[in-house]
Amino acid sequence: MLIQTQQQVERGKRSGLGVIVRGLGHYLPEASITNDDLSRMVDTTDEWIFPRTGIRSRHIASPDQATSDLASFAGAEALADAGVLPEEIDLLVIATATPDSPVPPCSAIVQNKLKLFNAAGMDLSAACAGFVFAAHTAAGLIRGGLHRRALVIGAETLTRMTDYTDRQSCILFGDGAGAMVLGPADGNAGLELAYSHVGMDGRHAEMIRVPAGGSRRPASEETVRQHEHFLTLKGSEVFRRAVETMTAAGKRALTELDLTIADMRWVVPHQANARIMNAVGSALGAREEQLISDIATVGNTSAASLPLALSRLRARGESLASGERVMLLTFGAGATWGCQVYQQN
Repeated sequence: MLIQTQQQVERGKRSGLGVIVRGLGHYLPEASITNDDLSRMVDTTDEWIFPRTGIRSRHIASPDQATSDLASFAGAEALADAGVLPEEIDLLVIATATPDSPVPPCSAIVQNKLKLFNAAGMDLSAACAGFVFAAHTAAGLIRGGLHRRALVIGAETLTRMTDYTDRQSCILFGDGAGAMVLGPADGNAGLELAYSHVGMDGRHAEMIRVPAGGSRRPASEETVRQHEHFLTLKGSEVFRRAVETMTAAGKRALTELDLTIADMRWVVPHQANARIMNAVGSALGAREEQLISDIATVGNTSAASLPLALSRLRARGESLASGERVMLLTFGAGATWGCQVYQQN
């Protein structure tokens, strides 16, 4: 699915697609799990983990926190940053694979927490690619005139579905949330969406999955005993397809926009692990200073990783000058994937 026509591509080189980022926010739980902590749970060490993943620690939600809590903190920060009142938001989209419960949707809980009572809300499930799918959806609805201002949040409590007896996967995942307020550009300066493209290839749906807990294998004593409610992945296949798919998505965007990788100030791949990110950057020809890595202290936060990285960049005092661009790339279970390019106007 592509929010773009050739005419819009030409216009996008100059002024974008008419959807602008009004505010950013993020939230990370206070507690964390270090590589040394993991070495006391499974047969691993910091010396083994860090060179392979780029991760030294990851945040973990407290026992009384759920995904809606993390999402609400990040969303509140984004609203304050945008200078937008809760009643001005008319669309809420939560990207998550770890909602508080199957019913009601996480968006309903967040709507109530943030008092967004003028907003329609929905949960969107596209795994690690969820935030780009959510921003893509919100941008399309704003461009179409059906909504005016959207709060888009990627939030996960992945540690709740991490198997801490599996030394291959437990080293990767952390909890966190990132949020973005989107609205019509209306001639205002800001970070404007220039390109958005998402896709899926269901032939690889078994590559990353939680085997039980849904309608095919409802929860039972057996599924719990067999650890079927935890996230499983085929590591080597995930690596290969993530690199190939994000690279192809980035190259397609550059071709559609008639730009080169040198025209990007930042390239922000999904923060899956350092080897995947570095391989994507290398395949695209990105310079080391262009490739953003935010994984060392947060791990893989799935749908939260991209807005979290953007918000934390700004919190560190990093910003884009007028005319500079940032490319977001993502890949997740499904297999889902996407690419967005934003330009500072």
